[in-house]
Amino acid sequence: MGALLFGVSNTLFNVNEVSLRQQVTPDRLLGRVGTSMQCIGVGILTLGALLGCCGFFLAVLWTWFSPVRKLRQAPPMYSLFLH
Repeated sequence: MGALLFGVSNTLFNVNEVSLRQQVTPDRLLGRVGTSMQCIGVGILTLGALLGCCGFFLAVLWTWFSPVRKLRQAPPMYSLFLH
């Protein structure tokens, strides 16, 4: 249900955002403004993917060098609250 609402609201936002941008932009600049917005959007997606990849590898390294890797059974619950 959440994904459906997100998809519908995202579509409505995009339609309204592009319509407003086209309304306030002079005709001679419409192509440049549209292209600039697409380049910014793709650039942000690329940056987000790079940061996400770095975060994933940091999490893998953190798990690899932590004591979690050597655990063979879960510690008792009360020992988690004593530290």
